[in-house]
Amino acid sequence: MLPETTPDDDDVAELRDAFDRLDGLVELPADRRFIVITVPLTAGFPAIEAAVNAWTAARNCGWEYGNVHDEDWWVGEPG
Repeated sequence: MLPETTPDDDDVAELRDAFDRLDGLVELPADRRFIVITVPLTAGFPAIEAAVNAWTAARNCGWEYGNVHDEDWWVGEPG
């Protein structure tokens, strides 16, 4: 994720809560310029996409995905 403004502690906590439910890990550097989320494939892309879209829509924040190891598990465009 590439937030336009630095997310505060409450923003990060909300994101971590959403991804804790998916057994995901939310990480960001000290300057909070970007956010990396690691989620097991077993969470399923619809759940991942819903969590990402909910958080980013409220913050006008872009996102990308990477390191997808199975070409058949996802079809579409990131939010």
